[in-house]
Amino acid sequence: MITEYNSTFYSEPIIVENLDGEVSVNVLDNLNRESIYSWYNLNTKNTESDYINKWILWGLMQPSINKILVLGWGGWAYIKYIEDHFIYAEITAVDIDPTMIKIAKEQMQIKTDKLVTWDVVQFTDKLAKKWEKFDLILFDIYGSTGEIPLHIIKEKLFKNLKKLLYPSGIFSINYANFFLRSHDLIDQERKTKYIAFHKELVNIYWDEFISFLSPDPEGGNVSVSYNLDKSYTMDDIKKEYFKKVEFEDIEADENLIKDIKLDDKRRFLR
Repeated sequence: MITEYNSTFYSEPIIVENLDGEVSVNVLDNLNRESIYSWYNLNTKNTESDYINKWILWGLMQPSINKILVLGWGGWAYIKYIEDHFIYAEITAVDIDPTMIKIAKEQMQIKTDKLVTWDVVQFTDKLAKKWEKFDLILFDIYGSTGEIPLHIIKEKLFKNLKKLLYPSGIFSINYANFFLRSHDLIDQERKTKYIAFHKELVNIYWDEFISFLSPDPEGGNVSVSYNLDKSYTMDDIKKEYFKKVEFEDIEADENLIKDIKLDDKRRFLR
């Protein structure tokens, strides 16, 4: 079944296709490029979206995940995955498009009731003033043109993100459409913005971070996690993951460690 949702944020309708629990969410941004693509199987509780698998993986490396802050709802796949696999975690999620809440309830069976429609800078400022803390912060905010909005890239946001994270917590970001070798002007400008954004985050969370690359050699979504206690190899990551599966109530998900390409030379964000 295909359903169209008229958005107050995008000029094109959001298209949701639900085939017996296999749900995809698609929309073109205001420059007619694919802005959201999300796929989730409600029956198998799995997503085959490469960046989501890598993005969430690092949360499993921590001793415990009790509170998660999600900045940007995307197509709901990663929030639904968290609900299905981090069953004891408390999720708070913020975005600017109220239409997505309707999709969350009608199509994705999202259970959390802490879904806030607000400007992310104002919302994180409010949380910081209340001394809220989180074990994992996921950042996936993109505007109607498919870019990280310039108005949110402010010192106040960076400081708040630091305040909101427990000392052992992880901040993870999805750098969408990171095409390193592209000569397209828009791709080059996006790369410059991402590198500047990354440098700000390194200044906040110190130098230890890890980045997972798209399997596509030309580039794609790059998932980066900050505030790490040390550097990790791919063998370290797999060992830690299977240890968590063995000793905690976490189901093994081969997709999480499938086709992972670790940017151990840090070439994408230099």
